Amino acid sequence: MRKKNLELKTTNNQVDTSTQTPIEIALKIDENGMTTASQLYSFLELHPAHFSDWCRRNIKNNKFATKNIDYFPFTVESERNKPKNPKPRIDYKLTSDFAKKLLMTMEIMRAMNNPCNILSDDKIQHLYKYLMENI
Repeated sequence: MRKKNLELKTTNNQVDTSTQTPIEIALKIDENGMTTASQLYSFLELHPAHFSDWCRRNIKNNKFATKNIDYFPFTVESERNKPKNPKPRIDYKLTSDFAKKLLMTMEIMRAMNNPCNILSDDKIQHLYKYLMENI
């Protein structure tokens, strides 16, 4: 039995942001509770050239995430039929919860790896508490 291919399209519908948290608005969570990996990556202000590697490390090879539950891979439509593009770009639809967990993980790692920022255990706990309350 062949699995039916999941059709994930972005819509131009306006999303009611009155019930969303600030982070959900910033990540552009849609009416289905989803965002894209490229949107999250852009929000994190990471270098565009490393998007594929970042997705592989943090989404595809994430032992805490399940394909077709937490994330849904799709081919970017604008790159699907380009003649000089033998390998079109793959993006991922992410559930709101998974996107927030990735965001929290990336922000904590960024804070811990910043040599200018000496974090005590109290500061790490405060950052974690802040992220948990605001995500």
